[in-house]
Amino acid sequence: MCKNIYRKNAISKPVNHQTHYEDNINIDADSFKQKFNQELLNLKDENLEVFLLRYQSHLSIKEISTIIKIPEGTVKSKIFYTIKILTKNLKGFEYIDFKTINLWKK
Repeated sequence: MCKNIYRKNAISKPVNHQTHYEDNINIDADSFKQKFNQELLNLKDENLEVFLLRYQSHLSIKEISTIIKIPEGTVKSKIFYTIKILTKNLKGFEYIDFKTINLWKK
């Protein structure tokens, strides 16, 4: 009987999902864009080219491989590792709503 009371109380209590990152976040879209563009400049030229063709020009993997004349698997690999590098270097921006930011307009 006691277990049931504890279970009922545990379920009925509101859960606070707020993390310490959300409490201290004062990052705006402009600072993210600035940091993002800075990180793009630090990428290797071939990775930057593939990344921009994919996400700025919205080309398919097949179209990119045809344009650059490299295999589709290589295109996928370059995109994967570029995103991995950008994710690592842009830590601290996890809570920005990227759907509201247009990265390609100045």
